Amino acid sequence: MTLGPFANEPVLELRRSAVRERLATALAQVDASLPLEVPVWIGEEPGAAAGIDSTDPGAPDRLVARAGVAGAADVDRAVELAAEARHEWEARGAQARAEVLVAAAALMREDRLALAALAVRECAKPWPEADADVCEAIDFLEYYARAAVELDSGCELVQVPGERNTMHYRARGVVAVIAPWNFPLVIPLGMTAAALATGNAALLKPAEQSPGCALRIVEALRAAGVPPGVLALLPG
Repeated sequence: MTLGPFANEPVLELRRSAVRERLATALAQVDASLPLEVPVWIGEEPGAAAGIDSTDPGAPDRLVARAGVAGAADVDRAVELAAEARHEWEARGAQARAEVLVAAAALMREDRLALAALAVRECAKPWPEADADVCEAIDFLEYYARAAVELDSGCELVQVPGERNTMHYRARGVVAVIAPWNFPLVIPLGMTAAALATGNAALLKPAEQSPGCALRIVEALRAAGVPPGVLALLPG
């Protein structure tokens, strides 16, 4: 796959009634799917999804998500698995990892209305902010994919007689992503995408107010090809 130039994801034209009708439909579909079950998700099999309730700030009696609570043993297991799995992920190379991130961006682009609707429900985002949150999340996937490929080419160094100087970037290992709730998609996804693009593993601990949005992030990345051991979801 050849990656073209980066371009920002365009926001929706909310002034158009047809667009607003589509968003209303998406919101109704999201409402019908609630509450979401957000497990502690380490490796292949999801764990428990009980312990934390995420509610709609605009209607506190509406339950948006039930999330598990990752304990110390869960974190240790996730770190151990990620530390082992990240070597194969790094060895794939920047181009292959970039293709996975671009595939995740495509999945989120297809599901952007539902993602925005979930941000409206879980964090009381106004529609313009919810839509922008999704757009910027897609942007991070597309941007970091290209940036990682560019970094992978190394850096031109000064050469002196009798020496051959080269520099290459390497992954650091396992990255902990502890994200806030106020931008429930773009901030956790941006931090996670940067780690994955550069060959690291990522353990995502979302804010307790927005575990449902974090679940959708992990689902998209795993569906696009991120290995289960490389990306864990640790609500708590």
